[in-house]
Amino acid sequence: LDITGLSYNILESRGPQQWPFAEHAKTGKIRLYEDGIFPTENGRAKFANTKFLPVAEATTAKFPISLNTGRLRDQWHGMSRTGRVAQLYAHAPEPTLAMHPKTLADLSISNHDFVTITSARGTLIIPVEASTDVAINEAFLPMHWGSRFIKGNGINALTVSAFDPISRQPELKHAAVSVARANLSWRLVAMTETTGANALLAKLTSHFDDFEYATCGLAGRDHDVVVFRAAATKAVSQTVLDKLDALFGIDGTALALSDAATGVARAIKVDAGKLIAMRLAGDISGHQWLGEWLESRVDIGALGYRALAGGSTPPAGTATRGRIICACHNVAHNEIAACFTAGGNVADAQRKLKCGTGCGSCLPELRRIELKIRVEGSEDDCALEELAA
Repeated sequence: LDITGLSYNILESRGPQQWPFAEHAKTGKIRLYEDGIFPTENGRAKFANTKFLPVAEATTAKFPISLNTGRLRDQWHGMSRTGRVAQLYAHAPEPTLAMHPKTLADLSISNHDFVTITSARGTLIIPVEASTDVAINEAFLPMHWGSRFIKGNGINALTVSAFDPISRQPELKHAAVSVARANLSWRLVAMTETTGANALLAKLTSHFDDFEYATCGLAGRDHDVVVFRAAATKAVSQTVLDKLDALFGIDGTALALSDAATGVARAIKVDAGKLIAMRLAGDISGHQWLGEWLESRVDIGALGYRALAGGSTPPAGTATRGRIICACHNVAHNEIAACFTAGGNVADAQRKLKCGTGCGSCLPELRRIELKIRVEGSEDDCALEELAA
């Protein structure tokens, strides 16, 4: 990775450059090692005569699922840097375990249930998402969430310590696990806009142990919003809720609704007509459209009590955008689907909405959405369930 010839002046005046870009070079190399010289003692390439090795940990009757871990489109490593950028959470707001619908049916698990993943090294509770991108009896888990963002020892609590003897590459791509439904019927979502997002994230980790499942992250684009999600077998104490409310700026001026018998405790805070914080416990219905209101700072006017009531359907005259597909230009699923349903194609969506014209990493997903709508008139059942939820 020789970029000794690059400078900010070059990048700002000429745009992105291809590396290697050595000192005194006028352009980067089109192809690495095109001169036939390699960074070895004698300048010649070394070939390793490797032999096939099976996975270090095969599946068994006790651990019948093959777990693959890997990176998401918009996150990197342990999120020490990307985890500080709110808009990078838009495409995947929280960690989920992806499994094939048939495998979930065989295990009597429904889409969006919480599950307990167990390996020979540890356990992790996490939401599950039905996906035909994953093979039957396999599962995919993003590698990024560690103990800083999720309760427990993070994703690596499940993986093996084996590594390739020649390349030294860790065997991150396979671990044998079992997956079972976790009966966490009581749920909580809390959100607040703040200028001290990373400090608040650090404080929230001390509250992870109050719940069986807990995770925190960011949302928003022009301003940071901290999001805390949790689940438990039964309602937590009012003392726990009070401590969270203090962190999220929910005080005596908030609109509140509480029913101790059912464990429902909802509170929202409105300032100058704008939703600035919320804590939904027991009944988290409407958290998607309420979250969109909070992130976009829309003026909700007299809808405060309607917002407090929740419900999966937003008030008349408002609409949800759905999951963000293009993080570069903040374009959501429902906007893209509407373009395709009206007869447009990917090029039309790029021209009208600008999605896929930034880094381009969302283009495969744009093509998948277009194909589904072209062939079937709608997306697959998993995606429709996600939208309905």
